[in-house]
Amino acid sequence: MNKALAQVGELMMKIAQEISNFLCNIAISEAKLRGASESEIAELKKQIKEITDIVATIIVTVTMVAAAIG
Repeated sequence: MNKALAQVGELMMKIAQEISNFLCNIAISEAKLRGASESEIAELKKQIKEITDIVATIIVTVTMVAAAIG
């Protein structure tokens, strides 16, 4: 993979992580405001991590495909 594309992939991962953290904080705050239990919040965090992992996998895959094409 060329160096520029690798840097783009890394930047995309950082942006995705920051967006995920932001949305996670919003979701957890809203759940707490609605009176969610600690176990419900823990489950929400688990689901958010799973979604973040899927998004990271997609970003890596797209970057690798772009490298193969380019």
